[in-house]
Amino acid sequence: MAGGGRAEPRTGRLPADLTNFVGRGQEVGQVKHLLAGARLVTLTGAGGTGKTRLALRVAGDLGRAYADGAWLVDLARVSEQGVVEYAVAESLGAQAPVVDYLRERELLLVLDNCEHVLDRRCPCRLPTPRFRQP
Repeated sequence: MAGGGRAEPRTGRLPADLTNFVGRGQEVGQVKHLLAGARLVTLTGAGGTGKTRLALRVAGDLGRAYADGAWLVDLARVSEQGVVEYAVAESLGAQAPVVDYLRERELLLVLDNCEHVLDRRCPCRLPTPRFRQP
């Protein structure tokens, strides 16, 4: 509580870094650059390549630039697309519908482990480029 008994505004919630973050400066810069020009940035790659770690580093660096901070929503335990909104609302401490809540906020939202619950027709899902070998 701040002075006067008022609750302090929540300014985000990200997990603490428990280990050093080494050697990804170029990728951090690229993601920051993308975020400066887009409302949605998707990090893709094979499991275990550090996508979450990279997203959390960027969110930690940029969170103070957003009035309501940076927030992580881990969707690993969500099994159905229809439950995503409730998982986001719970992580933010918001009432559903979460779209109305977000409309009134300025925050950076990191959705992790969402590939298994996104509808393939969802306009927010970016197509994965396919490459053929000669």
